[in-house]
Formats: sequence, structure tokens, C-alpha cells
Amino acid sequence: MRFVLLMVGGGLCVLALAGCHKKTGTSLLQGPYDLGEIGERDRIAFFDSVQYEYRRVLLEQSHAEHYMDAPLDFLVDDSLIYLSDGKTSIKVFDRQGHFIKTLGDRGEGPGEYQFATQIFKCHDMIGVYDSMLKKFIFYRDLEYVYDFTFYAAGTLFNDPICRDQYLYISIRGFTPEWPYHLLKIDTTGNVVKAAMYMSDKYHAYFYTGFFYVYLLEIQQKIALAHAIHKKVFYFSYDLDSLYAEPLIMPPRCEAWRWPEIREINADAAAYEEQFFRIRDLVNRQSPCIFIGMYPYEGYKIYNYLMGENVNVKMVVSVVYNRKNDETVYLIGGNNFYVWQNRFVECEMDEHDRPYCDFFRIDLQQGDASLAPAYP
Repeated sequence: MRFVLLMVGGGLCVLALAGCHKKTGTSLLQGPYDLGEIGERDRIAFFDSVQYEYRRVLLEQSHAEHYMDAPLDFLVDDSLIYLSDGKTSIKVFDRQGHFIKTLGDRGEGPGEYQFATQIFKCHDMIGVYDSMLKKFIFYRDLEYVYDFTFYAAGTLFNDPICRDQYLYISIRGFTPEWPYHLLKIDTTGNVVKAAMYMSDKYHAYFYTGFFYVYLLEIQQKIALAHAIHKKVFYFSYDLDSLYAEPLIMPPRCEAWRWPEIREINADAAAYEEQFFRIRDLVNRQSPCIFIGMYPYEGYKIYNYLMGENVNVKMVVSVVYNRKNDETVYLIGGNNFYVWQNRFVECEMDEHDRPYCDFFRIDLQQGDASLAPAYP
């Protein structure tokens, strides 16, 4: 794979790529809990930033209780892999893929779930969100600790931010009870405060979940990057509004305007038709899709999918230095990551073995370059 980077001072730039593959995963590496991708039902792949390895793990499937039917989400920590199966349960494996135990159980009682769609790290616990029972469940040392119910339409956009005894969540879907993008809740499910009212003219997008926000904690603030508004909104931990700044994006993204889709059809068949119509609009007709924002050594990285069709879109990262008003357009292919000052490209070789190439990113002194830099 080859890259072209060009530093510009707020102007246009030319992107070039000598090789491109179907996108399968994009992430910013921050520690041992580095997610990659769910492959087939019996394997996952992730980048281990401690060992500098891109690993594909074959999960033990020797007995019925190990079997993964429909993997939804997974988390890798220092020693274990947690993987949710929408039709059965949450399985726990060691980092070599050996089955350890089932986390919790199917049901509706304490510590039980029906459809665990998200697994996340919360202090010293593993958190789970069940989008069917509308419940948060927490485990410590593989044992149930507590849970609480909280109604959210659909799932959550990103993993919750855990700070002190509160969770900060962004909701994927329209919730009439709390028509806001960002909520601060306590450990009983009570809403402490809500922020960013959902605009009525975009309710159809909220119902279907087909627009993108990205929630993260940055510089002692809560940041919410919003694709429709094309802005990043910053809040204090009390969810007091601080300020907003534009999303930094390629020119094609700046020119794209989200159409207004006002009607909401309660009829199941009509709703399904509208769902697929909006999905086609977002995935195929839009020239770019915002998918994430990350801090990076005083810079910010904004990731976009670029292209006219979701099946051929490629990932473009925009690196922005607000202090000097410098912008870098970084174009990448399928499995690329940014870790500290390295760009990591991970792929499978001709023998189906994982490997990674490392490049050092130099964004100093008004220039940008990539050079091989193996650990």
C-alpha cells in the first residue's frame, strides 16, 4: 500500500493512492484494549499495541456452549477476549482463543440479558448494554456486580464514557422521552442532565440511526462530533455547553448537504421502506461519511469514508493543527490504525498470516511525510 500526504493551509489538496482494499476497520490505538474486526463466527482480529502485533485469533468451538452464532461486538483487555453473540450469550476466551466461561446468562433477571449489543470497559469493570431489555449490566472479575435499566431507542452510537459514578452516552435513534443527543446518567439510570436537542427536521434520521456522531473525552471535556451539523460540540462534565468548532473535512464533504426527511411512517411496511431509502441515501449517494474523531499529539484526526458507493468507499483521515491552521489529508486503505506517532497498516499475507507495516508520521515544521519505522 502507498500513501500521499500533503500539508495545506486551509486550501485544497490532491489525494493519491496506489493500492486500495475494501475497508474492514479503523481505530485509534490507545492501550491494551485495542479493537479490530470480527471475522467469521469463529475468529476475530485485533492489533495488540503492547506486543506490536496484528493478531487473528481462532476461537475455540469444540463444544456447543462455545459456539458463536451471530457475533456483534467484542472487547480485548490484558488477558481476555469478551465477545457478544446476539442469539446466545457473551462468551469469554483467553487471548489464545481458549474458552473460559459464559459471562452472565440469557434471561431477564439480575445480570441477565437478551440482546447484548455493546461491550465496553468501565473503570475496573466490563460493561454491557442490552438494547432489547434497555439495560446496562456490569461485571467485575467475571462476576455480576449490578445493573440498571435505561430506555434508549435502538443502540448507542459509541461506548459510554465512564467518569466517577456517571455514564455519558449518545443515543442512536429518536427517544421522545429524552430527545437529546447527549445524556449524563447515574448508576441507577436516572438522567442527571441532557444536552443538544435533536432538531425536528432530522427526526427521520434519528429514528433509523442513519447519521453519525462520535463521542469522546478530550482535554478534560466531553466532545460530540456531529455529522449532520458538521461541527464538534464541547461540554463540561456537568454538560454545560462550552463552545463548538467546525468538523475539518475534505472539500467534497464540505459541499455535501443532508436532505431534510421529515415524515415518519408508523406502519411497519412503510417504515421499512423508508429505512432502506435513507440507508441508500446515506451509504450510496453521499460522497463521504464521517466515522470518527480522535486526539493526536496536539492535533485532531477526523476519519471519513470517501466514494460514491459504500462498497468502494475508502478511508480518508484529515489531521488538523488548530494552533497553526495546518491540515493534512491522509489517505489509507483497509486495516489502518494510528498509534502515537506511527501509522500502522495491517493485512494478511499470501499464506493467510497477519502482519503489520509501520510508518512514522512526521507533521513537524510545516511538512508531512511517512517513513518506515519498525518497532
